[in-house]
Amino acid sequence: MARPPAKPPAKARPKSPVKSTTPSSSKSQMTSGTLILWAIAFVAILFAFTGTMILVLVGMAPTLVAYIIDRTPKKYAAFCVGGMNFTGVFPSILKLWERNPDIKAAIGIAFHPFDLTVMYGSAAFGWMLYQAIPPVVAAMIAVSAQHRIAQLRSRQRELIREWGDALALAPKEDNLN
Repeated sequence: MARPPAKPPAKARPKSPVKSTTPSSSKSQMTSGTLILWAIAFVAILFAFTGTMILVLVGMAPTLVAYIIDRTPKKYAAFCVGGMNFTGVFPSILKLWERNPDIKAAIGIAFHPFDLTVMYGSAAFGWMLYQAIPPVVAAMIAVSAQHRIAQLRSRQRELIREWGDALALAPKEDNLN
């Protein structure tokens, strides 16, 4: 038998003259100008709201720890702990704003045992949610999958009753070499 003629090699696609706008790495790089802008904004906020910043820095320490020790790329622990931690810090911030929001009042609130317990207790609740929710979700997914398998097997039995046992048998391979 004669073989068909070989296909000519595919030509390489010419490169586009337009440069790609996506960065070469997956993380976006912060330019020095952007970094300086953020630093200036942070210092301005620090001086404008010194009392609030003290309270936030002391109260949100568990969130910082969660961010540092979380190795996942999306930082799920930091989000979970941070959200709950902020709910514990926010009443103290409101208490500070009701009074004179100076440094002395902020330190008084930040190191008051009850307020610290509320702030760090809410962060502990965030850690508890971070640890407890994934196994619950996994169990729910497993139960759902088992239920779906039972439904499909029931439907398979109905089809076999309707069409016969030949439906359940796998097709034989044909040797057409």
